[in-house]
Amino acid sequence: MLCPRRRGIIASEVMCVAKVSVEVPDGVLAAAGLAGPDVALEVRRRLSVAFYAEGCLTLSDAASMAGMGYAEFMEYLGRFGLGLNYGLDDLEQDLRTLRELGYG
Repeated sequence: MLCPRRRGIIASEVMCVAKVSVEVPDGVLAAAGLAGPDVALEVRRRLSVAFYAEGCLTLSDAASMAGMGYAEFMEYLGRFGLGLNYGLDDLEQDLRTLRELGYG
């Protein structure tokens, strides 16, 4: 994992946004199948996939960054052969939460 796992960094009450400008050669965009007016949106979505795959973003945060709901983002992950980042730590945390809520 290239970056520490973060929980809920986008869904906070105050969200700071940085505008980033990146120059990408036309050939790279063409090779990635990116063209047209939605290139910036698709690049942001792919970046959200990369950050999610690295463990930098939670599913919620990655979906938010991509401008998608959970189900749509999970389907989008599948386009890249990726699934949910849900490991033993996540399961244990979910079980603790369920017990705290009185479900176990």
